[in-house]
Amino acid sequence: MSVVKEYLANNRSFGARFGGPFPVTPSHQVAAVARMDARLNVYDALGLEEGAAHVIRNAGGVTSDASADARRSMQRISDGSFIPENEFINGFVFDVATELLTEVTR
Repeated sequence: MSVVKEYLANNRSFGARFGGPFPVTPSHQVAAVARMDARLNVYDALGLEEGAAHVIRNAGGVTSDASADARRSMQRISDGSFIPENEFINGFVFDVATELLTEVTR
């Protein structure tokens, strides 16, 4: 079976057990920004159910210092106008070896 056919079969199985549809606004009214890394399942890492949060993936990892990179990202979000109540911006570094988060302070 080709990979595409396998993915379509997987999707049919997923659709058969899908618990949605969910409202557009996430139930926790939160967005999580995470780097594009196949090792990180954001929902599982945070203990969230589907529909609880928006997950936005970015290229990330542009420096060798993950904490400094997270701080710069947090500052860019804080400086922008898209999030009016930006005192709720938090940053974390995900350790792929332990799957634990470490909070990054501004």
